Amino acid sequence: MKRISLHFSALLAALFLFAFSCQDHYVPEEPEQETPVEAPKVQTVALSIENESEYRYKLNVESLGNVHITGYGIAFSVEFDSNAPFTNTPTIADNNVVFSMPISTGEKFKIDGAFPGSYKTIYYRAYITYGVNSVAYGDVMEISPVPLEKAIIQTREYLKNGSITEYRVFFEKLGDIRISEYGILLNIKESENDSDFSVEPVIGKHDKKLPFSSIVTKEGLQSLIIDDPESLNYHQRYYRAYAILENGSIVYGSVMGLD
Repeated sequence: MKRISLHFSALLAALFLFAFSCQDHYVPEEPEQETPVEAPKVQTVALSIENESEYRYKLNVESLGNVHITGYGIAFSVEFDSNAPFTNTPTIADNNVVFSMPISTGEKFKIDGAFPGSYKTIYYRAYITYGVNSVAYGDVMEISPVPLEKAIIQTREYLKNGSITEYRVFFEKLGDIRISEYGILLNIKESENDSDFSVEPVIGKHDKKLPFSSIVTKEGLQSLIIDDPESLNYHQRYYRAYAILENGSIVYGSVMGLD
């Protein structure tokens, strides 16, 4: 009887363990993998000079990624010939030229204001803002001012017939800065004893200014014919060509005498 009880106990234990081993086990599900964030890519393209007062800012959007884009453009910092702070790695916290949305891939440009010629270097790079406070940048590029050539003019000898005088200005070079006005300046010596007289007429210190009406479109000779009966009574006249440029600077030709 004792032997049967031991065998029976062992059998019960084996059945218990077998039953326990056959119960279902909870297997946790693997979480779904999130799509990796793909940031946009942008390339800085060298800017070009449109004219004295405007630049063409350019960039190339290589890819848009899979994120929400909030803006794009050019970030820049300017180094002046002074101790003003600047950085050669500009960010959107510095200065920006903001391009119009929406955005698409490919090369984009925006014409915007240039800087005065007193700056030393502009450091700039393209940017794209996306998500929450995230920014993708292109490489930093830089530009230094290229001196713009001024017009070169010559005073040409007048042609006179009584009170009729033909004044002439010769444009040797038109330069890079648009000419807003040009003509002849006159200083008049009314008598031998005229003490308030200068042989070099300049803008603001001249007796007469004769602007030409024709627009200069090419290099060469321009002329103006006037009838000035009073000139027959002048003792002596000195004249020279002048040209006022769009940026306010003035160029002159040489001074010539008119008896």
